[in-house]
Amino acid sequence: MRVISSALSEKELKDSFSITYCDHKGSDLVAACRLTYNRVLLIKTGRGKIMIDDNTFPITSNELFLVAKGQVLNFQARSGFIGYDLSFGDCFWEKAPSSASNCKAVLFNNASANQHLHLRNEDYEELNLLFQPLHREFLKEDYSNKNGQYQCISSGWI
Repeated sequence: MRVISSALSEKELKDSFSITYCDHKGSDLVAACRLTYNRVLLIKTGRGKIMIDDNTFPITSNELFLVAKGQVLNFQARSGFIGYDLSFGDCFWEKAPSSASNCKAVLFNNASANQHLHLRNEDYEELNLLFQPLHREFLKEDYSNKNGQYQCISSGWI
């Protein structure tokens, strides 16, 4: 097992939630980062490699990476992708319906089992149609109750 002693910590996210549209993100992210948020990376196209804990994955196209809080994330030099980077804190699970606990258990409690998922074109397009309005709403100017369901404090990155 590789020991990562120089992992950075994530910066705090406002309202413990963030969604970013990435255009070749990763090319400048070569320092390892221990996550304090859960992350979903929806990748349309990409290049290079992503390291999650001790596992290295190629970045290609039509894929989904699920990275759990506490894991170490690192992009190799000259790596990047086009797609979405969604981050959320534990408070999401506290406010989600009880049926979502199954989702958490399957997807994030044992994240390495579902770390890297290749998507069919139609599955990618369906997820992309969900991420687009999330991103548009996130970019809007704050208004009352915009992120009312995500009022917890944690540390975050990006």
